Amino acid sequence: MLHRVTLSLLLSAVLLAGGALAQTTSTLSAETGNNTSAADSFTGQSNGNAPAGNVSKLPTRSMLYAGAATKVYAHLLPWFCTAGSRPDCSCGTGSDGVYRCHGHVTTGYTSSDPAQVKRQVDDMISRGIDGMIIDWYGPNKAIENDSTIAVRNEAQTRTGFEFAIMEDKGAFQNATDKEAQIISDLNYCATNFYGSSAYMRRDGRPVVIFFGVEAYTLDWNRIRGGVQGNPLFIFEDANGFKHAQSDGGFSWVKPSETPTTYLDYFYSKALDPTWNDVSGSEKQVFGSGYLGFNDTLATWSLNRIQSQACGQTWLEAMGRVNANFSSTTPLANLQLVTWNDYDEGTELETGVDNCTSVSASVANGTLSWTLSGTGQDNTIDRYRIWSSPDTDGQNLTLRKEVLGGTARSVAISDLGLPAGNYILYVQAVGKPSVRNQMSNGVNSSGGGTCTSAGSVTITTPTNGATVSAPIHVVANESSCRVATDMQIYLDGTLVFDQASIESIDTTVAAVAGSHQVAVKAWYADGTNQLSIANVTVSSSNPVTVTAPAAGSTVQSKVHVTATENTSRAATSMQIYLDSKLVFTQYNTDSIDTYVDAGCGSHQIVVKAWYSDGTNNPVTVSFSVNRANLVSTPTNGSTVTSPVHVVSTSCSDHTVTSTQIYLDNVLNTQTSTSSLDQSIAISSGSHCIVGKGWDSAGNSFLTTPICFTVQ
Repeated sequence: MLHRVTLSLLLSAVLLAGGALAQTTSTLSAETGNNTSAADSFTGQSNGNAPAGNVSKLPTRSMLYAGAATKVYAHLLPWFCTAGSRPDCSCGTGSDGVYRCHGHVTTGYTSSDPAQVKRQVDDMISRGIDGMIIDWYGPNKAIENDSTIAVRNEAQTRTGFEFAIMEDKGAFQNATDKEAQIISDLNYCATNFYGSSAYMRRDGRPVVIFFGVEAYTLDWNRIRGGVQGNPLFIFEDANGFKHAQSDGGFSWVKPSETPTTYLDYFYSKALDPTWNDVSGSEKQVFGSGYLGFNDTLATWSLNRIQSQACGQTWLEAMGRVNANFSSTTPLANLQLVTWNDYDEGTELETGVDNCTSVSASVANGTLSWTLSGTGQDNTIDRYRIWSSPDTDGQNLTLRKEVLGGTARSVAISDLGLPAGNYILYVQAVGKPSVRNQMSNGVNSSGGGTCTSAGSVTITTPTNGATVSAPIHVVANESSCRVATDMQIYLDGTLVFDQASIESIDTTVAAVAGSHQVAVKAWYADGTNQLSIANVTVSSSNPVTVTAPAAGSTVQSKVHVTATENTSRAATSMQIYLDSKLVFTQYNTDSIDTYVDAGCGSHQIVVKAWYSDGTNNPVTVSFSVNRANLVSTPTNGSTVTSPVHVVSTSCSDHTVTSTQIYLDNVLNTQTSTSSLDQSIAISSGSHCIVGKGWDSAGNSFLTTPICFTVQ
């Protein structure tokens, strides 16, 4: 199984850019067999879960708007086991005739098995998924907790793959003191999970998500005050943004509403500043994508059903992201509901069944194919044409790709088949996580040696265009010849060179002015084809800082506003104050925030970062004439009472007072420019603000410093 997953991932890497294809090989069994982390033995269920099979490994993010840098997470259920796999895995047939282990339908694997966890991480990464959100039931649920530890251990070995805890109501619902149980659970997480290099963090703080807590009246101030690690709290649905102690909200699946009705409401509230108050630190938004819902096999069934509609529910749910967000109004996080809830018919592990099949035929030198079944062709992303020697029928060579929604035929002479007899197959490649379908094999003769000279097309930039730096270059070689190498020349200088590709989608650094972009494709015989586009790079800065103005004198806290001006989508923007990173915001093309700086001359650098690892910086020098700085405690820290507070004020006039406000109430002050005191503060989360006054009646203050008192 792992070999097939790796092979499909390799194919995706080669094919995603489209255009002409380098010669790629595979086997019929690899392209039709189980390429998922689901067990080979899983044969499907009456609630709509498809049998283990062959699914599209096109990246999930490709379903989102252009330039999306959204982090995509799969929601993992860690409670499955097989008979004999663990001493605590009890199995039997219920009164409804369903065989279950550990109270759940059987999947053919044990969630706590490290080998199974590795298969699931492999599969998720192969589908372009960035991490897992684990439905967790506390440390006392052995199978679930052992599975979570196995995920932690595996995730730590993968660069960029994250995990986070979702505290399920099942972890505390039977506790007499529910708040105490939640505090105990999260402090276990602080000790065992938050410190992992793979744990999900935002602005340096671990993320914790809560499921089902709305059914209980809980003292969230007590919970916040009792937990360690200063985690962000994320609550369910649109009301989650207004929940006590909320740091954000997540959408889920609501069987009684269409994805459009449910998700559009959630997204509208997430984007409404009067509802989701983002005047301080921005609250986190977790959207959702799902394929349907059917809990008829669950022991807790309420007969809730939302049809998968042969993949249309999946397309609709994912499409609501694009209806509400864009590269200028990005969605930061997306949770797939779910990876493997086989009990409630929401699992994506075995793929989305699009209820289609494909059949192929050859006539008059043309390969044609048709779709049949009750599904729709909008679930098909592309068709891949494979050939195999007619004496074999198993070893495949990829000959061509045709985008879904276009003509369903191709001239055999366009396939570049050497002379000989072949079996041709047409593979309908689904949208991300939709099941792939392979046609019957049809016999055909090859057309002999390819005689095309080849050609290169530059689709971006267009000739004569005015563009921003860096220059976005999209080009492909399109012919029956196989390109061995593609290059980009800027004004005659080689700036990009990559072997074994026939398409390019990259950026090239360039200064303002006129430039020539040349793209060259090389072939095995040493010949090449060239295409040229002449462009003008705009003199406008890729990043504009509108405040503070260059050379200005301001008071702290310093208001910083900046905008990324290119057509690229920034994955993050950062502020460096005097070479020290002081601010990062993800998935945004603009920032509007405050930073603290002491009196004197300063320099800020604002950087816009992109998905290819490049960045555009802009530098502004300014000076501060009035300021207050709090050096102790630091933002996000955990301290003990009494809390040591150090604050210093400065001004172009005489400083008459330095003050500390605790949770918006004046707590202590001095008549000098500095304050160094220990303040008794109760356990819990608190914020302080330092404020200075001068003899001219001017006041100046810091941005809030928030911390936790143990």
